[in-house]
Amino acid sequence: MKTVAVETLRESLDLYLEMVKGGERVQITRGSDVIAELAKPDTDHLKAEREWLDQQVREGKLSSPSNPTGNIREILARRPRGPAIDAQAILNETRADRY
Repeated sequence: MKTVAVETLRESLDLYLEMVKGGERVQITRGSDVIAELAKPDTDHLKAEREWLDQQVREGKLSSPSNPTGNIREILARRPRGPAIDAQAILNETRADRY
């Protein structure tokens, strides 16, 4: 496994992406801390996940997306709009219960 500092990764991103494409895992560090890891997707895991989702749809536990390849802006435009939520008020109320 290779290790690279964020600054070096920025300067040589193409090089490290080619390493990952070739199967190498790359740890990214900031100072002495490992903050991320680059690796090829685990296609076996993704395939198993997709099979599980398909099974859930067949069993009626989940439904397929109505527009799986749709444009996100179109999907968001169709979504119903409810009343605005005051997130800060909810956080303040939740935090008040702690003290």
